Amino acid sequence: MSVKIENGVQLFARVLQGNAPQKMENIHPHLFPHGGPWYNQVIEIYSSSNLNLHNDLLIELMARAVLPRTLHSTFKECRVIFLRTDFQIHFLKVIKTMEKLVSDKVVDKNRVVRDSLQRLVLLDCFDEEQLLVTFHNLAHLINNCQSHAGLIILDNSLSFYWNRKMMNSNTMLSFDKYSSMIIESLYEKVRDLNIVVMFGRLNVIKPCNLASYSIEVTKDGATVKDLEKKDTYTANLVL
Repeated sequence: MSVKIENGVQLFARVLQGNAPQKMENIHPHLFPHGGPWYNQVIEIYSSSNLNLHNDLLIELMARAVLPRTLHSTFKECRVIFLRTDFQIHFLKVIKTMEKLVSDKVVDKNRVVRDSLQRLVLLDCFDEEQLLVTFHNLAHLINNCQSHAGLIILDNSLSFYWNRKMMNSNTMLSFDKYSSMIIESLYEKVRDLNIVVMFGRLNVIKPCNLASYSIEVTKDGATVKDLEKKDTYTANLVL
């Protein structure tokens, strides 16, 4: 008989998970109608075309995560770690999305957005080596955040695929294998920290083995695959 033994970090994380509210629960009821996303889940988001529509959804989820809870039940007021690798997501779009989400009834919308942006930690990575080193330092960064970090977003799991393929002359390295390697490297560093991981990817690869949800964004909304429950449904993404 095999016995699973927890280390101190895993035990502490489990106790926190049992006693604390789920930070990301109900962040987007259309995408997650049955609750969630839950601690330690991995969510992949991709577009059905080359329009990078998934970036708009990543931006919206990022905005909902940092905006104050007092304004709406889907706002989470938590720290977000954003790993930017392909630089298709610009902060002006993030700010505009936040302004759109915040009701016009708010007296000082600019102050709300400004204060919320302080909960967004941007980490730019320009090559694979820097990205992997950043993964290694995430636990230290998250544990030293003044407010709890509830979400990590990686904009593109395949940003440095061609660099790796050219440098290693590895003709056997597929999109699937490389994307899985990157996400597994990330998850290994944060799996004990009660945090949700979201990442963007190309639509030509298979779902990541670690993913709990696979979300395909289209012009008309999204198709969501709950890979744990083996359920598929459509979602409205109108702000």
